[in-house]
Amino acid sequence: MKKIAIYGGSFNPPTKGHMEVINAVLPHVDEVWVVPVGKHPFNKELASLEDRERMLYNLYYNHPKVSICGHLGKPKVPQKTFLFMRHLRKLLPDNDYYIVIGSDNAQEIRKWYKWKQLCKENKFIIVKRGNFTMEFDSKLFEGSTMCFNHKCEKGYSSSEIRGFIAEQTKYSNDLVKRWLPKSVMTYIDMHKLYNYTER
Repeated sequence: MKKIAIYGGSFNPPTKGHMEVINAVLPHVDEVWVVPVGKHPFNKELASLEDRERMLYNLYYNHPKVSICGHLGKPKVPQKTFLFMRHLRKLLPDNDYYIVIGSDNAQEIRKWYKWKQLCKENKFIIVKRGNFTMEFDSKLFEGSTMCFNHKCEKGYSSSEIRGFIAEQTKYSNDLVKRWLPKSVMTYIDMHKLYNYTER
């Protein structure tokens, strides 16, 4: 039975912070499945699933342990994590699944859909994110949980980076170049996403 880490998110766009999480998890599992969501849980506007999937694919092309699973994020697949994991275990029951979340989400797990059942039925990998601490109520996570308090830079969220793109100042441009992988920047420029133009 393979140990599979499920890393879902908007990835709008994928950042070096996302890569830090994946790299922290990789040594502890057989595979990481990255699942860009088809629809944001709070109905925020997203770049197309195809664009976000392609940016992720460019980052992990031919990686032996990372799969970009955009097909699992399509609207016909349950989007709520609780329903998605039930669907996945029914579809592919012969794997040992772990849900990957950042320490920020671990602190707000009570806001998730059917969070009590979600925590009871699933295993988690909780990874330190940016300036967020690893201080969360571990008793909420009833299944097996792995925690990685790895060293990470402060970083910026995808929404903050989109804001920097919109600012179009020298300072914001420098932050964009620092926190977006080069292949992601190139794709964004080629496809004119987030009103980005190379400056």
